[in-house]
Amino acid sequence: MEEKIRWSVVYLFNPDLSEVLFVRKNRGPFPGKLNGVGGKLDLTKDGYAGGIAHDFTFMNACARREIMEETGVIIDSSELNLLVKETFYDEHQYGAELWVYCGIVKKDSVLQLEDEKQIWYRVISVFNPQNHKDLAGNGNIPYHIKLALIKLMEKK
Repeated sequence: MEEKIRWSVVYLFNPDLSEVLFVRKNRGPFPGKLNGVGGKLDLTKDGYAGGIAHDFTFMNACARREIMEETGVIIDSSELNLLVKETFYDEHQYGAELWVYCGIVKKDSVLQLEDEKQIWYRVISVFNPQNHKDLAGNGNIPYHIKLALIKLMEKK
């Protein structure tokens, strides 16, 4: 049986939570749209061995690797917060999983390492319906940002 596709997406916020880092992706399911930092689980880079017990560990490793590859920021697993795991059932990626994380980084620590444009986006703008056409996903990014803000405010 073929291994299901697993994606991580991470919403990185500045310390006062007023801005979130988006990347205008050139590839993946939503090219040209703004999304969080992230990508697909790589079985060799992330050391994935399979099984439910391993999912949390390896998806966290996948999220941290994507952050490092796309921004140069090295984030400890304790600084990364799992928000939600969503499973999609459609004709293209039946059973694909999206693991959604959030964290806080200093804006000046983020480097432009890949050819995909990074944008520090005002959080309040995420909730403006006029901006939703620029966002990846199927309307779930405002919901993810709301969950992230709640989680990060709880930790402060």
